[in-house]
Amino acid sequence: MVQDIKDAEKPCLVFVKSLKHGEILKQMVGRLGLAVSYIKGSDQTSTRLREIKDFAYENLDVLIATTILKEGADIPETKSVINAAG
Repeated sequence: MVQDIKDAEKPCLVFVKSLKHGEILKQMVGRLGLAVSYIKGSDQTSTRLREIKDFAYENLDVLIATTILKEGADIPETKSVINAAG
């Protein structure tokens, strides 16, 4: 999975189902030297919007998100999407 994220065209959006999985992926991807963030439903709306904006402006290589972004998110700058939710 981490190799797929590393090889994917950036910016890359990664969907996870489990909160723990998202945390682990964030740590592992961060060790690759990629700019990564992780957003989930329990984050404040302002935090989620800031991270999405950073992703859209390509300040992040990878945005990991729970299913909170699966519906209603429009981020045309996304070049790769990985469904790690299984």
